[in-house]
Amino acid sequence: MNPQKYIEKLQRFKADPDIGELLDFDKIAVSRAFVEALEGAIEHYDAHRDTTFISNLLGAIQESSCYNGVLQYACDRIRRTPKFVDGALKFIKSDSPAPAHQTLAHYIKSHRGTARVVQTPKRPTEPSAPKKKSKRRPYLDMLDSPARLPGSFEGGRRR
Repeated sequence: MNPQKYIEKLQRFKADPDIGELLDFDKIAVSRAFVEALEGAIEHYDAHRDTTFISNLLGAIQESSCYNGVLQYACDRIRRTPKFVDGALKFIKSDSPAPAHQTLAHYIKSHRGTARVVQTPKRPTEPSAPKKKSKRRPYLDMLDSPARLPGSFEGGRRR
């Protein structure tokens, strides 16, 4: 199926208030038509290096709990890493080799989460680098300091 036509249909149905609330995006994400549209978008990427169809398909199912699985499947197929910059999805070149071809259903089962869950930054698991200790000057009593004015308290001289 042509991904552009499928995206337009999804957006039209989603925008319609009577139909939009009845849509189940979890079922749409595993439907044959969606899988064919996603494969067409991946083929379009292979031919033109254009990720707009993939981004639009993912944008149509943001509320679905299958979003993360579809995102990981598409990224593995096009050998890219997803990154969210100011709420927008960007695909960054990945050096990792393409994994063995697995089905979309496998990715959906193993990667659950909506767009909101995926966009939330994760806390670093590794401890941060140890802080450097600042070099402290050796302790110098103010009464022994050369900055003390002559004739001040306990200066040792009488005048």
